[in-house]
Amino acid sequence: MYDAMAMACMQLVNRLIDLGKLVISEKHLGFPETYSDIFKILAQNNLITTAKELLEFREHIPKIREMVERLKTCFS
Repeated sequence: MYDAMAMACMQLVNRLIDLGKLVISEKHLGFPETYSDIFKILAQNNLITTAKELLEFREHIPKIREMVERLKTCFS
């Protein structure tokens, strides 16, 4: 059960990052250097909501991705 949940979370994070990179590329909005930059660029260009909760959450997405990856290796 845990493995399936961790994999689903990892896939969701990866899809969000991939989609963000695609939008930035298609709209020629710049070149993000980090995963967090993807969400900063999208917010700066009003492509995602700038609600305080979302801005705080986007800062954690790369950390969540790293934690899931570490947990995945621990349980492998």
